[in-house]
Amino acid sequence: MKKTLSLFASVIFLVSLYSSLPAQWANAPYHKIERYNINAPTGNKVLDAVNTQNNTNQSDDPRAVLTVLPNNNAVSGNGRAPQGSRLFVNTKYLVNGSEMTASGFSGAVSSVGFTWDPPAGSAQNISTTGHIKVFLKDTVAGATTIGGTFIDTTGAGGTKVIDGTFTIPATTTLFSVDIPVGGSGTSTFTPVAGHGVIVIFVYKTNTTLATPLGAPTVFCNNTIAGACLTYQSQSVNGSIGGSTAFRPETRFGNTAIEAISIGPIYALGKVAICPCPDTNVVRTNMFHLIARTDTVIINTTIKDAVSGSVKFAFQDTIFTSAIERWIITYVYPKGTSTKALDSIVSVGRTLSPEDVTANNRATYVKQSTLNKWNHALPNGVVDGGVGFTGSTGDFVAGFFTSCSLPICSVNMAFDAAAAGGSQPYNLKIYASSGDTMPGALLYTSPTLTSPPGGATAQRTSYMLPTPVTVGPGFFY
Repeated sequence: MKKTLSLFASVIFLVSLYSSLPAQWANAPYHKIERYNINAPTGNKVLDAVNTQNNTNQSDDPRAVLTVLPNNNAVSGNGRAPQGSRLFVNTKYLVNGSEMTASGFSGAVSSVGFTWDPPAGSAQNISTTGHIKVFLKDTVAGATTIGGTFIDTTGAGGTKVIDGTFTIPATTTLFSVDIPVGGSGTSTFTPVAGHGVIVIFVYKTNTTLATPLGAPTVFCNNTIAGACLTYQSQSVNGSIGGSTAFRPETRFGNTAIEAISIGPIYALGKVAICPCPDTNVVRTNMFHLIARTDTVIINTTIKDAVSGSVKFAFQDTIFTSAIERWIITYVYPKGTSTKALDSIVSVGRTLSPEDVTANNRATYVKQSTLNKWNHALPNGVVDGGVGFTGSTGDFVAGFFTSCSLPICSVNMAFDAAAAGGSQPYNLKIYASSGDTMPGALLYTSPTLTSPPGGATAQRTSYMLPTPVTVGPGFFY
């Protein structure tokens, strides 16, 4: 289940103002391109670098794979998706009409996929292979519940789209498996536009069961009560399920070729820590969605939203053959006006054919005011929650500086109930090995004690005995 967390700390870095301006800022903006495994979802999750590929998609067919039911950072150790640690898992759940419409899915379903999040709970200790049947049923547009407790394991009234085997890997990183349609007695299923889809899967592990029970942890969406039924057993098959709000993140493939998706764009506000130059940061996400060799051209334009005049225009050429996520970061000079309204547009195109191009464009409008500084990036604990429970935990806050910078002190706010206060902790400062994870350890404080807990945030400051200098880029 989604974790319940009791302690939250927000961190603001205060810095001294006596470093020098890097020479490169006189001529060119800061520009960085990064590649990540696409299996890492959004949220406060550490992404996997592409050079440690663990992509387990089991079909390299060039087809669009769309997430028709996204997770909302909820997870479950129960059988919402197949698990190699369970002998039988039978599940029935609803993807409602608004979710299907929001996904943009159309055409015949060519694969059905699920996503697992072992870091949030546990990974299975061995790779397993099991047999799966998947049935899809049309339902009315406004349906929000499936009712009753019966899971029609024969798929009565629906269409069997998958009847075959697939493998669940033993990995401690986030992963998805997209299972191609086909097998004995299967037929084609095309969702009705605007309608919902009921998904039923019947799963049995054929190899030695993995451990621990409930592994691997499943990524879920828990926004609709009673929208899922699950039966799980280590001994006997069954069709009477327990009702839950936890539906598995679900991906449908179709036969159209979708090579890339652009967005979202993040405009992080001004990066303005004196004596660094007064700048803006824009980050664009590009997802390469098929295992095909592609050349991708991405054009990013920053315009004055009122006059339409172009302030900056950037072009990137990306060569890729993997299913992966690219993040493009630009830091560019801030204008001299007291207020600026920027229209940011990123458009991508592939040199090879692509059928689905509607999502190859992303836009963002950002207003900034001179001398209003925002240099913090979104932050969270390593496991993706907010705060932590138990006797130990790590809270990671990421920041960015456009020049070398000495850190003199750290301000923190602890939000904890009375019983959660006065706890020992250490403050650490790290350089970066990328914008998603800490790198080299630069400083560790002696053991400190958090303020007493209470109904409101308790604030405290720590002065470093000697300033710690971080280089241009991200630090933690």
